[in-house]
Amino acid sequence: MEVWGRLAEGDEDCVAIKWLHEAYQRANRRFREAEQSIKQSSVTGQISQVGRLWHRMYPVVKLVDNPKNPGKKTPRSTPNYLELLTIFPDDSRKCDDFLDFLDTEPEGFQRLW
Repeated sequence: MEVWGRLAEGDEDCVAIKWLHEAYQRANRRFREAEQSIKQSSVTGQISQVGRLWHRMYPVVKLVDNPKNPGKKTPRSTPNYLELLTIFPDDSRKCDDFLDFLDTEPEGFQRLW
């Protein structure tokens, strides 16, 4: 299992969801690189198959002092979200290629675990 994450600047700043529905890497004729996609693969799954990738967006909260109760912290919302990808790799070429893509830390994604 691998966990990748990035700090998103709001609930609309969701990068990875596009990768599930379209190519995550466009073709580059100059370098003879083919388009890369995980859509409807063993990574994302299909109608009759569960995928091996989970995508989540969690709101980031900040703990601040509670004036009514000194010594206790109170959560305060921030505009940021933590965008997480949890991947259960298989032996497929599509999965290996996608993990190689994530190793380049696209859009600020970093391997967390």
